[in-house]
Amino acid sequence: MSERFGYVVYWLVFLIGITSFLFPFITEYGIIYTIFITFISAGFNITVALALQRRKLIYMSLLLLLSSYIWFFILYVTQSFTA
Repeated sequence: MSERFGYVVYWLVFLIGITSFLFPFITEYGIIYTIFITFISAGFNITVALALQRRKLIYMSLLLLLSSYIWFFILYVTQSFTA
């Protein structure tokens, strides 16, 4: 894999994972779509980052993998304090 092509693929898939956070605001079952798309894109990004041998990209992919769960946990905690 060409290194430049690997970076392009990584960032395109990373942006897809980030934009999946728009689904809860658009569709009724957007939370399920968000978890599924971020999980798939983070897994693919981890594979590309391992091929590129870049530790920072691996960390960013792991954060993308955990981001939807962290976001929903924060929403749950803030709702429990306001209710």
